[in-house]
Amino acid sequence: MSYRRRVVAATILRIFLVAGLLAVLALSLLRVDSAIYAQTESAPTLTATPAADAVELNWTEVSGAVRYDLWTWWDAAIGWQQIGGDSLTGTTYTHTEVTAGVTYYYAVRGMDADGEAVSAWSEFPSATPLSGTAATVTATAASGAVELSWTEVTGAARYELWVWVAANGWQQIGGDSLTDRTYTHTEVTAGVTYYYAVRGMDAAGVAVNVWSDFASAAPLPGTAATSTPTPTATAAPANTDREVLVALYNATDGPNWTHKTNWLSDRPLGEWYGVTTDAYGRVTELKIELNEVRGPIPSELSNLANLTELRLYGNRLSGSIPSELGNLASLEHLGLGLNQLSGTIPSELANLANLTFLRLSSNQLSGTIPSELGNLANLTGLWLYGNRLSGSIPSELGNLANLTTLWLYNNELSGSIPSELGNLSNLTELRLEENELSGAIPSELGNLTNLTFLRLSSNQLSGTIPSELGNLANLTWLELYSNQLSGTIPSELGNLANLTWLELYSNQLSGTIPSELGNLANLTYLGLSFNQLSGEIPSELGNLANLTILRLSANQLNGSIPSELGNLANLTGLLLASNQLSGSIPSELGNLANLTELVLSHNQLSGSIPSELGKLANLTGLILSRNELSGTIPSELGNLASLTGLDLSHNKLSGTIPSELGKLANLTGLGLSHNQLSGTIPSELGKLANLTTLWLSANQLSGCVPAVWEDVQNNDLEALGLPFCPA
Repeated sequence: MSYRRRVVAATILRIFLVAGLLAVLALSLLRVDSAIYAQTESAPTLTATPAADAVELNWTEVSGAVRYDLWTWWDAAIGWQQIGGDSLTGTTYTHTEVTAGVTYYYAVRGMDADGEAVSAWSEFPSATPLSGTAATVTATAASGAVELSWTEVTGAARYELWVWVAANGWQQIGGDSLTDRTYTHTEVTAGVTYYYAVRGMDAAGVAVNVWSDFASAAPLPGTAATSTPTPTATAAPANTDREVLVALYNATDGPNWTHKTNWLSDRPLGEWYGVTTDAYGRVTELKIELNEVRGPIPSELSNLANLTELRLYGNRLSGSIPSELGNLASLEHLGLGLNQLSGTIPSELANLANLTFLRLSSNQLSGTIPSELGNLANLTGLWLYGNRLSGSIPSELGNLANLTTLWLYNNELSGSIPSELGNLSNLTELRLEENELSGAIPSELGNLTNLTFLRLSSNQLSGTIPSELGNLANLTWLELYSNQLSGTIPSELGNLANLTWLELYSNQLSGTIPSELGNLANLTYLGLSFNQLSGEIPSELGNLANLTILRLSANQLNGSIPSELGNLANLTGLLLASNQLSGSIPSELGNLANLTELVLSHNQLSGSIPSELGKLANLTGLILSRNELSGTIPSELGNLASLTGLDLSHNKLSGTIPSELGKLANLTGLGLSHNQLSGTIPSELGKLANLTTLWLSANQLSGCVPAVWEDVQNNDLEALGLPFCPA
């Protein structure tokens, strides 16, 4: 288990179940270095939604977080377990290693690039995953009725049966005591099509599996026909556009759409919400996005012969993508993203010769990416991210000469990155992050001279960073973090004049930081933490006038902190913790008027704390612990009105605690332990009403402890051995 996992595991208390009921559910963060600041930010809001053999998790973004720490609990004997790994950068996660019917609890917090928490833990929502095995329901038309039957559901004590008809919407039938697997629906009108769905319920009224696919039937007239009609030999005519739209409405819970103006009316189709028609009244565009459209995509849509745009983004469509959509010869834009579609991507979509944009992102699609998509010669955008796609990236995608955006991130893709992608001369954005890709980064990617975004983070890529990436003159964003890359950082990256974001942290990079990075005049973020970099911090980094975040923590850097860093007027975060830096803290850092976070802990810094740091009016976190700092604590630190976390512990500081620290009204964490401080604890510190974490032990303090601190939960006051002051 990694150091960070040991730390987290040590901070989490067990959950106990008493008499089958949840009695206690609490997390307690014990002391770790820089945890003072970690506990000061608000917690994310986490939601857990049961799904088929999975739990869908969503949480709010945490300011300052570059990744998230996600944990789950379901068994007291096992305790809390981390899920999602140490490279979880998004705010969604699908937990699939679950057992249907078991209740899972979850918690999440934000983490910075140095592996330190930047928020408190969320509340602990729970969800019980459903069985992904749905019942198979059959609907058979009968005289004045529909006969229904379905397969057995394991664990079901009863069944819940619903019917949908355009006039009434979804209605439950059969009541709450339906234990049989057959039902005759008699409250029907002959000739009207009814849709049915069923799921299993346990004795407590909780669903044990997902809804079945929809079955439909139109009941026959009450008087049965005297003879069976003989089928005609001619094929039925193709549905009209109006019939197709009616089929879509009926199949996708049309009455509950958010917007449905004129649907099913006798108005021209061009006046129906989201529908565009040509001069002949044929449907050319169907745009019903973010509209609560739910249910399966009817295959009848393939009969809209003149359709050029089909946009159903951001709904609740389920089931598979009909292969018949491959018949839409005129289609130019297919947008089915942000739904609940499952199954594989039909290879028939490769027949859409006029397609320019294919968006199937943020669904539950599985299987491989069809190599046939490489035949879509006119395609400019391919968005398949946020699914469960596996297998390798087809090399045939390198044939898409007009492609400008290729987004395959957040899937389960494996294998190497095809070198053929280097042929995509028009590509501007390549996003393959959050997969399981391995092997080397192809040097051919250096041929993509129009590329502006290159994101390959959170994979298993190895080998060196190709120096050819320095040829990408238009690149603004380069993200390679959380891989297994080794070797040195190519000095050629200093040629990327337009680069604004460079993230290489959490790899195995070695050697020195190239001074050429100081040429990146537009750079706003530089993250090199958690590598094996050595040597001194180049003073040339002080030339990065637009830099806002500099993260170099957890390396083997030595030498002093360059005073030139004090020139970075826009800097908001300076994180140099866990290195071998020595010498004094440059007083020039006091010029960083926009700095909010200064973390220099776990180094060998010596000398006094510069009083100039008291000018950093926007500073919220000052972490200088575990160094060799000496001298007194500057009273000027009392001017840091925004400060929420101050950790000076494990140094050689002497003298008294400045009473001016009592002006830090927003302070929630104060760490002064393991120094050589003497004298009494200033009574002014008793005014720190927001204090939740307090470390003062291992000093030479005398007198009494402010009585208001008695309720501070995270403290080491007992180790002080001092009485509480009279109230």
